Amino acid sequence: MQMNEAINLLLTTYGTHELAADALGYSERQYRNIRQKITKGDPLPSRITALIDLKLREIQRDCQTA
Repeated sequence: MQMNEAINLLLTTYGTHELAADALGYSERQYRNIRQKITKGDPLPSRITALIDLKLREIQRDCQTA
């Protein structure tokens, strides 16, 4: 999954970018900077990519058990 799709899935799941930022443990400003990097096509640090992937796997697991 590409990061743009991942951010859209987080938005869909949590309803707002603010709640998605909170779920990842980032401030709204940090999350906005991440989204801007993704929009520009700039690479993200691997730790951020890993965190987003982990959160998406948690969401998928929670959906499967619900």
